[in-house]
Amino acid sequence: MAAGNRVAAFRESLRPRSAAAELIARGLSVDLSGVGSATLPGIGTAYPEPSWIAEGAPINAQKPSLTAATLTPKKLATISGLTGELADYSAEDAEAIITDMMEDAVARALDASVFSAAAASATRPAGILNGVTAVTASTAGGLGALVADAGALAEPIHAAGGGSSIVFFAAPAQAVAIKLLAGSTFDFPVITAASLAAGTVVAVEARAFASGFSDVPRVDIAKEAVVHWDDSAPAAIGTAGSPNTVAAPVRSGFQTYTYAIRCVLRAAWAMRGTGFVQFVEGADYA
Repeated sequence: MAAGNRVAAFRESLRPRSAAAELIARGLSVDLSGVGSATLPGIGTAYPEPSWIAEGAPINAQKPSLTAATLTPKKLATISGLTGELADYSAEDAEAIITDMMEDAVARALDASVFSAAAASATRPAGILNGVTAVTASTAGGLGALVADAGALAEPIHAAGGGSSIVFFAAPAQAVAIKLLAGSTFDFPVITAASLAAGTVVAVEARAFASGFSDVPRVDIAKEAVVHWDDSAPAAIGTAGSPNTVAAPVRSGFQTYTYAIRCVLRAAWAMRGTGFVQFVEGADYA
């Protein structure tokens, strides 16, 4: 299976449990294998204006003004472990169960990272809510509030040059309420995003969202690794200094018959312009 296909399969495996994977599937995907970064043309309101041309007449030549979005892959990674006895004697396939658990952890981490207001850093892409000011939620309650909020979210996206592929992402209670109140007449996709705070609804112009993945998501199993088991501030096993420091607690896989399972995914995402993400907080229709 080609690397691109394996990445696509991994993304598809996350879709049932990840709102971010749903957005990735609906947006522009770029293969970042072997690429340090990729610059993509943005989306705006200054589109070329095609004209009806007579036979043999010259065609209009225009130079639209385009913004740019840059995708620079960052590393999302985790390590989990299991004892050799569990792997050898478990009635279930322990490695498969833990691998599935790690994929679920990746899905949750993607959601929390994509639907956040965090700024870009040397280690992570910016969340799509970074720099976005919340739209004031309607206080009409029920269907009236839903209609008002949906319009208030869609209008600035349309003004920015979007509107053809709006997707709504909502905290669980609001996602249920939207589907029940609006019914089948509301033909915009509504995706449940468990990482969003209660009362939050986010509207995204999906075609303005770009993402890229580098090579394949790597899952490695080591039987003789030495690991610093710390889930918040892992350190090098030993660091030279005055005095020298040694990380703790450290476990030798060979000595303790313990497996370490590592998952590494290099990914990047960005919005191809401003105004294509809008959100409300405290939505009054749960």
